[in-house]
Amino acid sequence: MKHQLLASILAVMALSRDGKTLAANSEDHAVQIWNLPNRKKIAVLKGHKLSIRSIAISADGTRVASSSQDGTIRLWALEPR
Repeated sequence: MKHQLLASILAVMALSRDGKTLAANSEDHAVQIWNLPNRKKIAVLKGHKLSIRSIAISADGTRVASSSQDGTIRLWALEPR
C-alpha cells in the first residue's frame, strides 16, 4: 500500500545526468529537489497551481523545467551543489 501511495504522488520525475539529483512532483503542485547520495530534500519549487505534467533537469544540472496542467511552464535555477 505504501508503494501505491508513493506512485500516485511521485508520478513525474527527472534524474540529473550525474545521477545525484532527483526532481519530482508533489501533491501540492510543487517540484521537490532531492540530493540522492545524502537522501535529503534540498529545495521545494512552488508556483504551479495544478498538477505537474513534466519535469526536466538541464544537462549541466543548474536548471529545472516543469510544466503544469494549469498551462504554465517554469524554468527554475538551482543553487550550486
